[in-house]
Amino acid sequence: MNTLLAPLVNDLRTSSQGDYYAVREDFSPLLDQLELEVKARGFSPETLKAYVFHNREFLAYLQEKLALPSEREVKEYLVFLQENRSPAYASLALAAIKFFYK
Repeated sequence: MNTLLAPLVNDLRTSSQGDYYAVREDFSPLLDQLELEVKARGFSPETLKAYVFHNREFLAYLQEKLALPSEREVKEYLVFLQENRSPAYASLALAAIKFFYK
């Protein structure tokens, strides 16, 4: 995982909030850090928008699970996307998730 994101994930793991939407809001620091990383690397505004969107969707898919996703969870999500979205959509989501969790 990106070393800049690790402290934020650890903070979220210790969150005591149980409400789904409250937990989702706690992901804002992670998504803000993702945005900073994408901008710092000079990616296009379209890439920034897509990466933030796809990672927000993935975090929503994981719901309240704040630990790092397992390989199986990522694969299950990709199967879900391939069954419900286009191959291009699934490929972009995978690229965004890889960038976020590297």
